[in-house]
Amino acid sequence: MAHVEAMLKLYKIYCDTSGKAEDARRYRILHANYFEKVKIADICEAENIDRSTYYEQPREFRDAKCFNIRG
Repeated sequence: MAHVEAMLKLYKIYCDTSGKAEDARRYRILHANYFEKVKIADICEAENIDRSTYYEQPREFRDAKCFNIRG
């Protein structure tokens, strides 16, 4: 679990420092969905996006490859 936490910290730093609003939104969505357990509809409303935009987000944290985990 320490590896996952470390990768999340790095991803947050990347998103915070990239200067791109889209990257900041991606991290907020990731955090809300997976750590705060906010429903997708509520995330979409808070971020002012529709469901299709939510699902277009990169799948990097929905994919185990991001964490260098082999199945």
